[in-house]
Amino acid sequence: MKVTSYAVARPAFYDRSSLSGRKSSNVVSGPHAVTTRFTYTVPASRKAFVETAFVKYNQVTLPTVTGLVVNSVSTDGTTTSTNVSLSVNSSIATLTALTLFTTGNCTIFAGETIQDLTYDGSTGGTIQFTSDCRYVEFDA
Repeated sequence: MKVTSYAVARPAFYDRSSLSGRKSSNVVSGPHAVTTRFTYTVPASRKAFVETAFVKYNQVTLPTVTGLVVNSVSTDGTTTSTNVSLSVNSSIATLTALTLFTTGNCTIFAGETIQDLTYDGSTGGTIQFTSDCRYVEFDA
């Protein structure tokens, strides 16, 4: 759309060739090093508005030795950033489930990424890692 006068307001982001996008991951895993579950990079001449982000940790079977467990959805933005991170010490006594949910309100720019990282530093046991991120991509 060509603007011929400064009296004309620029359309809202959702009216600038917007596309709805979603990345998600759901995996049951044993102990592991930092692992990338999904990545989304904003294309050139575009921006993305993160609407919601969700992470969940669900201990399926108990570990022999407890350790740090992380499930994180984050952006690498240099001008803006959001981080939905769940970090807990796995419990040897009980099976646990924890959930974090946020409304994003974060704009990321061309070349920046959204990624989901998981880590399980315990010994033995299995954990279900669930992550979800919904965003709107639009013309810059």
